[in-house]
Amino acid sequence: MIDFDSVLDSIGDFGKYQILIMIPIIYYQVPGGLNSIAPVFLSYKPDFRCLVYPFDNTTIFPNLTDAEIVNITTPTDGQGNPANSCVRYSYSTATCTEKMDLSCVNISSPTNPCNTYRFNDSLFSETTVTEFELVCNRKILDGISTSAYLVGVLVSSVSIGYFLDRFGRRKPTILFSYGMLLSMLLTAYSPSLAVFIVGRFLVAFFTFGSHMGVFCHVIEIVGTRWRMLVGVLYHSAYCVGYMLWSPIAYLYRDWHRMQLACLIVSAPFVLMMMIVPESPRWLFAKGHLKKGEKIVSMMARMNNRPVPKIPADEENYYSGSVEEDDKIVKYSTLDLFRYPGLRISTLKIGFFSMVNNTVYYGIAYNMGNLSGNIFLNNIYVLSVIIVVFMVLARGLISGSTAVYCCYVVEFYPTFIRGNGIGFTSTMARVGSITSPFLISIGKQNLLWVPDTVLGISCLIASVVAMTLPDTTNVPMMDTIQEAESFIGNHRSGRQRQGQYTAID
Repeated sequence: MIDFDSVLDSIGDFGKYQILIMIPIIYYQVPGGLNSIAPVFLSYKPDFRCLVYPFDNTTIFPNLTDAEIVNITTPTDGQGNPANSCVRYSYSTATCTEKMDLSCVNISSPTNPCNTYRFNDSLFSETTVTEFELVCNRKILDGISTSAYLVGVLVSSVSIGYFLDRFGRRKPTILFSYGMLLSMLLTAYSPSLAVFIVGRFLVAFFTFGSHMGVFCHVIEIVGTRWRMLVGVLYHSAYCVGYMLWSPIAYLYRDWHRMQLACLIVSAPFVLMMMIVPESPRWLFAKGHLKKGEKIVSMMARMNNRPVPKIPADEENYYSGSVEEDDKIVKYSTLDLFRYPGLRISTLKIGFFSMVNNTVYYGIAYNMGNLSGNIFLNNIYVLSVIIVVFMVLARGLISGSTAVYCCYVVEFYPTFIRGNGIGFTSTMARVGSITSPFLISIGKQNLLWVPDTVLGISCLIASVVAMTLPDTTNVPMMDTIQEAESFIGNHRSGRQRQGQYTAID
């Protein structure tokens, strides 16, 4: 088998070729950030009350203010605010309309649930919450629409690993990228809540599938010393997409137009990805030597290096020993658990990624509940101590995400790298799917529960992470046997940078 790290040493492990390939790949994280945090703005919930006829009819009652209507028709908290925005007092519509007398409302009778609602549109003219009336007895549907995205990521995590290991990094990425754009278009023109939920599910499925492909690709084409830097730069672009929501939502106050703006921003990635070649590391690992040599030659020329001659017997470019059937066996997620070293390490990585994403999304989706301006909250902090700590935690967990994603790509060998990333991402989705429900517990007069659970989980996950082998400056592995040797050497204290010591 070709040792691609040795090839990189001769053709340049971070030259013009890698930089040019990184531009479209890193740009991908912009739509990735846009799509993942979209519910903060698309599904923003403004203040609301019952829409009450005839009091909201300006022809009949032209001089009534909104506050006066609330005082007349709705139980208040004594300060003019609705005590329960989902109910109203009983009244006779005919009597109130004919007499135009405000005393027609019977405040002593039992309250009735609202038939429809009036939303405060001073911030956004329309969101999914206001258009589909996702409040009161329908508010659970808002949680479902948010979780639909996370479920889509989960399904993508389970399935994409097979496609990446079977068909390469490039083709699945391009296919899923087109699916992402079409799904975003479907979401923007959703005529009903059901279509919106399906659209968000598909956006997540295709967006995350593309993410796994491009991230795996960009890490595989750079040298050992550059992997962490490239990984951090890649994830930094996610923050750019995240912050772009503020100007987008500020300019377009209707959720349909917001989604279309995100679509326009995301489209260039698909066009740029069309010119990105396949990962040569994957080609060599799968035995496609001619195709791999062609891309290596292009890399060498662009990096102003001599084109290397790949030896026919491959002996000089081989590192370690390989199972005889590595080239013909079709690996699956089950192979992550067939071998003792990989099995234990995979469970540890899976637990860490689950906790990491629970914390990340728990903080992100809670930003809309902070006091102050939603546009500013999304970018920088206010001078309130609780907000300072929340944003500090958000920054730290973002750094943790960037590091562990790089670690996963470095840890798993080429033959099962896609499946390894897929399983890890699946566990991450288990955490992110539960985060909205954990946040909802804090809204039930149990404010201490979410932060306490997240904090303790982080401490446990940190201890678990410390028991994993360090991949810093270690060449990327290609075979399962190399990975098992690497893990065994770590346990026995024989781990060395840049080599694998054979174990029995």
